[in-house]
Amino acid sequence: MVVLNPDDADSLLDFFILQTLSVEPLPGFVVEQHTQRVYRLLEIAAERKGRRKPTSLSATLQRLENVGLVEASERHADSSSEKIYSLTAAGREQLTAQRAGWSSTLARHIDAGGLDDSFRKFLNSEL
Repeated sequence: MVVLNPDDADSLLDFFILQTLSVEPLPGFVVEQHTQRVYRLLEIAAERKGRRKPTSLSATLQRLENVGLVEASERHADSSSEKIYSLTAAGREQLTAQRAGWSSTLARHIDAGGLDDSFRKFLNSEL
């Protein structure tokens, strides 16, 4: 199991991608649309604190697939195909473990000035 590191934007991005996929399997571009705002806020927070920006959304999806937290299947429509991502059993287990600490982790980021209050409002509306 991967441990959520509150100082690591990639760990927080992992959490939000897993959360997004917990509802239903989704195409990669939809996952990216759902998490784009979170990604941008994490990017801004990293800039403010002089830290490394989070990995791109597509690279993060690929990494989560490589470590077995999500799986991808091909869906063919017309003359094109797209990857559909879903949580694995390990991904669901990971998400359950991470949910317990998400609010205190994010509160630390907000309180430290790394994220603004709009992020908290976004979280409350999305999760």
